[in-house]
Formats: sequence, structure tokens, C-alpha cells
Amino acid sequence: MEKTGKILIVGGGIIGCSTAFYLTQAGYCNVTILEAVGVAHAASGRAGGFLALDWCDSSFTKDLARKSFQLHEELAKTLGKDIGYRKMNTLSMSVLDGTDKKSNKKNNKGCDQAPDWVDGNVQHCQEIGNTCTTAQVTPKLLCEALLDKAKEHGAQVKIGQVVGAEVNNNKVTSLKLKDGECVKCDAVLLSMGPWTGQGLAWFGKPNVVSGDRAHSVLLKPELENQDTTSSQIDNTALF
Repeated sequence: MEKTGKILIVGGGIIGCSTAFYLTQAGYCNVTILEAVGVAHAASGRAGGFLALDWCDSSFTKDLARKSFQLHEELAKTLGKDIGYRKMNTLSMSVLDGTDKKSNKKNNKGCDQAPDWVDGNVQHCQEIGNTCTTAQVTPKLLCEALLDKAKEHGAQVKIGQVVGAEVNNNKVTSLKLKDGECVKCDAVLLSMGPWTGQGLAWFGKPNVVSGDRAHSVLLKPELENQDTTSSQIDNTALF
């Protein structure tokens, strides 16, 4: 396809934003993300953003995971915006409620690695990652930074819910929005997460994508005057 061809990306999560970024980096100048609600509205804006270098080494995704870990560090340096990237110490830990009644102090069972902000009796503690092998980003910030950079090279975002597609001679020619508008295109990428099955149905394809519902709980420490440097929570991830 010519680099001037119109590419529509359905979904403004991490896959949609990163695809728009890399397409524009490759010289494609007519890229539009169609997003029903807002950028990183669903899982991509609420995930933990945890990164591990070698946790997939026994899987067929080993090379992909290692490349991804390296790539996130590079993006933190090159995107020019804060994406919440930080290197992490990572522990496997089992903690019970309460304190040692005799000393009125936390009982860490000799675990010197337990961070000071862990409140409770540490029953088990083991290092499973360090600042060379584990890290974290803020997914919503990463999506926004990728998209902003893509916009600098011509990408656009259009808010609208896609409900169908027009296909002629086995070639997609446009996508239909809920408000009745048809958006013409030369190519379509579905990056709809667990809703991708709905998109596949527009083209008469079977639903081979499914998702599981999960909860994400975000705890924010009380900070004096919103000063993040006053937080006592360090860069330790607990599993």
C-alpha cells in the first residue's frame, strides 16, 4: 500500500496508539484512530504497567518479552514525555495482618528485603526481580505520549463508535459509525481488545478473541501539598 493510503485503526488503547506511532515513524501520513470513548479508556488506562525481562524465558514469547522490556526503556528516553517509567525491585511476599504483640513491631521473619512501608507480619519474602530485570510504566501516560508523537507526524483521532464495514471485491472501503457517518479507508486495523470479536463480525470472520473481566485497585498515598517526593513508598513491586 502507498504511504499516502488511508489507514483506520479501531481502538485507542496501547495497541492502537503504538501502531499509529510506528506507522507514522515509518512514513505513513494518513493514519486515523477511531475510538468509541477516549484514549486508553479501558484496560490500557488501568493496567499495572509491570515489565519483566526474563519471566517469559521458558515460553515461545521469550524474544518478544525481552525486546519489549528493552523497548519501553528506550521509549521513556525518546518520547520526550513522562510515561511513569521506573526500574523496580520485585519481591514475592506473603503477609499476615497485625504486628508482633510482644514488641508491637512488624515481624519480618528475618526478611531484610521487605520494604518499610509493608504493614503486617511478613511470612515469606523472596526476590524475583531487580532493577536490571523488572520495571514499570504508567500505561495511560504511555498511550498518550505515543499518540502525541504520532499526531506530530500527521495521525488523527476521531471519537465515534464503529458499528460496521463496507467491503467490495474482498477489499474494505469504509467503516460505518453509529451516527451514520461512513469513513473511507484503504486499510483497517482492529485493536479493540476483548471487543475485537465484534469487529471481526463486520467482515464475516469468526470470533477468535475473548477476554476475562478483572479488577484493578489503585491506592494513592496521602502526600503533603501533593509533593510526590514526600512519599515513603519506594520502587518495590510485591507479588
